Amino acid sequence: MLLLTNLALLFSSTPLEGPEQMALDDLLLTKHSSPLLRSYCWKNPWVTFGYFQEYNRVKSLFPRHQLVRRSSGGGSLDHDGDWTFSLLLPSQERTSMLSPLHFYQQLHSMIVKILHDWNIPASLLTEQHVRRGDACFLSPALYDIMLGDKKIVGGAQRRHAGSLLYQGSLRLPHEYQRPLVDDSSWRQKFFLSLAACLSTKVTLEQEDPRLLKEAEELASRRYRTIAWREKR
Repeated sequence: MLLLTNLALLFSSTPLEGPEQMALDDLLLTKHSSPLLRSYCWKNPWVTFGYFQEYNRVKSLFPRHQLVRRSSGGGSLDHDGDWTFSLLLPSQERTSMLSPLHFYQQLHSMIVKILHDWNIPASLLTEQHVRRGDACFLSPALYDIMLGDKKIVGGAQRRHAGSLLYQGSLRLPHEYQRPLVDDSSWRQKFFLSLAACLSTKVTLEQEDPRLLKEAEELASRRYRTIAWREKR
């Protein structure tokens, strides 16, 4: 069972563009000493795409969008109206040593339970319904979260020196969006519920302006460069 000894919960209130969001996750992964769940929002619509994806293939799918390559794997994802979040686990946390697939199943099982509490009949995708493809929400993978035949939660992982970064997205169909998506309090309730499932000891963390500045600098050096974006 996925259970953390303690967990910090951060509601990032400053909307950032794609490169800065990716850079901030990188910094938090290396600087934060305890598990952290972060919910964040976008300054403008962005498409993130997986570290191993080919830039030209993604560009052909989203020719008019701003693109940023993630440090995690997975497919390409249009962030416009979704609830985006990250879970960061330091190397000393036992859960970070779970296999990627086991971790994915455990975390998504918790999210399914929360959605059931909201009367949303979500379920984990089984192996026989996996679909291959470049676009994340059109290509559900094993243990993605489904609502009927629609994928509503997917995530990507990165392992670094024993630590774990999970970057996830929740996208509800239109018939479930009101009042959930349009009311920011529901977003907060969702992540508070997820934090409570992950740990019995949850503390709220404040946004650090100094770290935002560092994220801007790292984004300029890495995530905004053509060398990073078009490396494949």
